[in-house]
Amino acid sequence: MGLAYWVLYLILLGTSPLVFCVSELSWTASYIFLTLRLYADVPKEKHKKKAIFWILPLFSLGMGIFFCLRGSYFENILMGTTMGILGFYAVKGIYFAKIQKQTGKLWIFAAALIFYAAEYLLWGSSYFIAENTFINPYYLVDIFIMNPALILIAVAQSREEKLCRTI
Repeated sequence: MGLAYWVLYLILLGTSPLVFCVSELSWTASYIFLTLRLYADVPKEKHKKKAIFWILPLFSLGMGIFFCLRGSYFENILMGTTMGILGFYAVKGIYFAKIQKQTGKLWIFAAALIFYAAEYLLWGSSYFIAENTFINPYYLVDIFIMNPALILIAVAQSREEKLCRTI
């Protein structure tokens, strides 16, 4: 609903609202939730630590420092830390899912890795565009993401209603 409000405000008024109803802490909470989900699926056995697991956390550290040059220190450190941990568990999960040949678990880690890449691609592409207009790639992608999200919500709701009727 927050994304729908923001997109409609942008379309109707041509600018981004000064106060957005979805705070940065709620985004961070969603990253933490996804990270906990990944952590729950990573095998708990003792394994050798691999250097490849640290590639995305190091990338997040670099990007966090880069974003701090023109933004809030607290927000960028918080986002960089949560995204770094998320990237760590995504890579670790993919590594162990491939070793253990668990294709079912591989999908959640791959989806998290795609999410990680998409977020940094959007943040990086919109970093140099200061105005809140439709030329900002972050806004365009959010508009295109909102429509499938609304459709998925409607499909999930109809399936839940069918499930409740059968019980």
